[in-house]
Amino acid sequence: MYLRVQVRFHGSGTRLSAGKYARMKKSFVKYIAGIGLALVVAQTAYADAVLPNLLRVSSLGALITLIARFIFWIAMPVAILMFIYAGFTFMTSGGSPEGVRKGRQILTYAIVGLGIALAAQGFVLVLRDFLT
Repeated sequence: MYLRVQVRFHGSGTRLSAGKYARMKKSFVKYIAGIGLALVVAQTAYADAVLPNLLRVSSLGALITLIARFIFWIAMPVAILMFIYAGFTFMTSGGSPEGVRKGRQILTYAIVGLGIALAAQGFVLVLRDFLT
């Protein structure tokens, strides 16, 4: 009994027999295993290498503070832009209930996002003091 597998590549009409498919599958598995082995060997070869401290942090608390500060400084301009967009939506709604509802929803989400960003910054400060 012979099983025939048809594989089409983007409508090109190319067909693969079951034997060719099995050979391709074996070679793919060998290829992936070879890459994995090469990565393991490379990792053990450079295990004693010293990496530079690019972030210039000395503790886990300092790293958490640095990440939180970065996210906070991204969230602030986004919140300001959302306030401006909400005001623009209010002004261009023309009194339609749908436009006013959309503007109010944008403003609510911007306030909630700003509150979450401020609370997260406070939480990080408490966590940093706890870790040090």
